[in-house]
Amino acid sequence: MGEKTTKAVQSYIAKKIEEVQNRNWKQWVMEFHEREKITEYIANTAYFCHKGISFTNSLQAFGSKLPSLKGRKFYVESAMTIKAIDHIALPLEHVDEMLCFYQALGFEISRQFAPDFYSAAFGNHKINFHAPHIWKREKVLRGTTALPGCGDICFVWEGTEEALISLLKEIGSEIIDGPVKRLGGGKSGRAVGISRYVRDPDSNLLEFIVY
Repeated sequence: MGEKTTKAVQSYIAKKIEEVQNRNWKQWVMEFHEREKITEYIANTAYFCHKGISFTNSLQAFGSKLPSLKGRKFYVESAMTIKAIDHIALPLEHVDEMLCFYQALGFEISRQFAPDFYSAAFGNHKINFHAPHIWKREKVLRGTTALPGCGDICFVWEGTEEALISLLKEIGSEIIDGPVKRLGGGKSGRAVGISRYVRDPDSNLLEFIVY
């Protein structure tokens, strides 16, 4: 393929990927009636880009080795069945201070399994906290190098920036960075928001992003 044709293919693929990024891949059907080579590039590159393989690598690996797809329907089905993050777990150092801090932010605090475990929930998401005597054990289900202050979490703030600043000031949480533009997880990782950063009593880094 010539340089102009390759650029045309890249442009076409980028457009197709953009069109289907917010759709269910199981329902996506591509019908191509173009030149054989371009059809192969588009079909396979779009699929492997979705799988996380770069455009260049997929182009080199699959550009000319697969049978013709010209005039055929090409069904692309995603293997991703993960819906959301349910919870994360953090080791605690300052138990009371941490629970008070997250409660002040609006989290629902549970002491059901105290004094070993605690949790802070919001919506369908939760942070589990492991008390010091738990995470200091040699045999415990946790990240092998996880210590208090290891967390780096970004929360989506639905209120106004002014309300966020007011709340953080009220609970005595200093903004250590921001406002700054950040690429967040919204719109499949393409949404841009304004973020501010603070630290909780155990020095975990917390980011609050406003879209």
